[in-house]
Amino acid sequence: MMNALKLIRTRWVFLIFIFMMVFSCNERSLQEIEPSGFTSPPDSVRIYAWWHWMVNAISREGITRDLEAMKEQGIAGATILNVGDIMEEKDYGVPQVIFGSDEWFGMFHWALQEAERLGITIGAHNCDGWSTSGGPWITPETSMKSIIWSKSILQGSKPVDTLLLKPSGRMDYYEDVAVIAYRITGTPNSFQQENPHISLNDMEVRSLYDGSPVSGIEIQKNENVLIEFSSPFPAGKLLIHPRVVFSWSEVENIGCDFSLSASDDGKNFRPVVSFRTTGVNKNQEVSIPHTEARFYSLKFENSSESSIEITELELLGSNENPLYNPAIAHHMDKIVSSKPIGGSSMFETSGGEGIRILDRNEIMDVTDHLSAEGRFTWEPPDGTWEVIRFGYTTTGAMNLPPTEAGRGLECDKMDTAALNLHFNSFPAKLIETAGSLTENTFRYLFIDSWECGYQNWTKNFPSEFERRRGYSILPWIPVLSGEIIENNQVTEAFLHDFRLTIGELIEAYYYQHFARLCKANGLEFHAEVIYGGENYPPLKVLRSNQYVDLPMFEFWTNPDANGMVRNNPVENTGYVTSAEAGQLYGKKIIPAEAYTGYAYYSEAPWDLKPFGDRAFCRGINRMVLHSYVHQPTEKKPGMTLGWFANHFNRHNTWWPHLEGWTTFQARVQYLLQQGIPVSDILYLEGDRMPQYQP
Repeated sequence: MMNALKLIRTRWVFLIFIFMMVFSCNERSLQEIEPSGFTSPPDSVRIYAWWHWMVNAISREGITRDLEAMKEQGIAGATILNVGDIMEEKDYGVPQVIFGSDEWFGMFHWALQEAERLGITIGAHNCDGWSTSGGPWITPETSMKSIIWSKSILQGSKPVDTLLLKPSGRMDYYEDVAVIAYRITGTPNSFQQENPHISLNDMEVRSLYDGSPVSGIEIQKNENVLIEFSSPFPAGKLLIHPRVVFSWSEVENIGCDFSLSASDDGKNFRPVVSFRTTGVNKNQEVSIPHTEARFYSLKFENSSESSIEITELELLGSNENPLYNPAIAHHMDKIVSSKPIGGSSMFETSGGEGIRILDRNEIMDVTDHLSAEGRFTWEPPDGTWEVIRFGYTTTGAMNLPPTEAGRGLECDKMDTAALNLHFNSFPAKLIETAGSLTENTFRYLFIDSWECGYQNWTKNFPSEFERRRGYSILPWIPVLSGEIIENNQVTEAFLHDFRLTIGELIEAYYYQHFARLCKANGLEFHAEVIYGGENYPPLKVLRSNQYVDLPMFEFWTNPDANGMVRNNPVENTGYVTSAEAGQLYGKKIIPAEAYTGYAYYSEAPWDLKPFGDRAFCRGINRMVLHSYVHQPTEKKPGMTLGWFANHFNRHNTWWPHLEGWTTFQARVQYLLQQGIPVSDILYLEGDRMPQYQP
């Protein structure tokens, strides 16, 4: 026990132990186990499957045969997910059925009719693809949004009348939020004073030195960024900010290779330096041999990522600082703009001498001096002034992986109007098509795992922030561009409030509102809610699961180096958010996306069983097979989910023998679904955002 306590104390959260405590989620008493229910499990405790309809290759005959095959092997329910992108849309031996067409909805209705005949429950994902909630009906105005800005340096004591540098929005969409000014010491660096022309593929990209690392250019391997000065420019170092908003890899390990060359005429270039950066989403300074030239060319040579963004780029003297020079440690992590390094980076505070700290009383709101056309007229007091123009744009996140007809932007997760638009554009049409089959055969709508990146702004964010936190965001908005106001402690407190507001808006206006929409239409809501950690926006994870009728988890059966599925025993079963939420909020059934893997055709039930056993020990009590891929024809081995998933379909050679294993799982689920959870530990998550699970 002492070793266990020592281990637990290393967690950053506060733990409370409650011994001899029965932690039951509701008032139900222990039910008597019926032998008949165990030997012949009812459909209510049998397993489900995800039913992927691939790249428009759908047939009525295939639907019927799929559902009959599921019924024969003991599968009681199926979730329809229409998927594209990971396979080519072409002729697979049946006529193409385009997502969202009358013919597609006809196929959906046929599936419901056949499912009703066989006694199978049907659900459907809420959009094309498996992530997350979007489609072609979503415009940039109703999409997920991000705060952006641009910085300008102005001299005081004289009237200013200029077009203020506009932040670089995505998809030609941009809305202003505020213009803030404060006095600084010093003068602009030499790069800013020269105001060079920067281009990629002959397109000017002024955003590469606007002081904002959230806007820039996407660059492919072997492309060159050209920097042109009006006269020879001396440089002793290069500042670059490589950006990868999200990667399943660890962002601190992402390497990028570049080469810099120089020219006097823009035609004949000489090499200056080749270098490698390690890590992204942060400034990287590279010392270069002293060089003086009119033209510089930066070539992106290689990276572990297929493409990256460059969002800041400046050539500087050895002792100069770039315009984007954040005083806040791990600034981009803390404003939920890109994937953070990990849990520790979110809670490290800044420090050290020479860090600029702003006095809140000297920060001026000069928004009224900006016209609708972007003209800025102001007479600043004496001194040098940094003026920041804040606005927002779309994140550009799209649903994944869709067919071409279903591709579109992700809806704003902090705006119920955007979610209503999305719901009415597709889920409501499923409900209309189902008609009288809604609530009996067609039982639920589904939101799969969050794979749409990060969102940190919405149109009403300032008013929502003030309503929830009790103070205006505007005097503190320079923090979002990397500035410290008053001191570290107060600044970090504001950043916590900022992330807390993001989490509350996603919780209330996405998950809770989607639950209301489902309930209003007689459907259950099933979902894999954000799990917590660095791969997702901040969210009160357990609390958000309460709105879901069946909160889901997932587990994988990754193959070894030889492509074979092998289970490796572990010392502990780990933490399952949905299972803990089930206990806390009285959810009797806790499903899991089960046995997810890669398409090697090397797996059999014998190999997969230990993974399922472990999941049962972690609190899961309904398996949802990943995946049954729709088979529109009798060609074998048949359709797959690209390189994903194990092969639970009627064309697999061991499919006719599956019923024994599915019945075994149903018997386990019959017992687990009637049990009363008993917990020995109460884990207090604390108030840090984002939340990191033990």
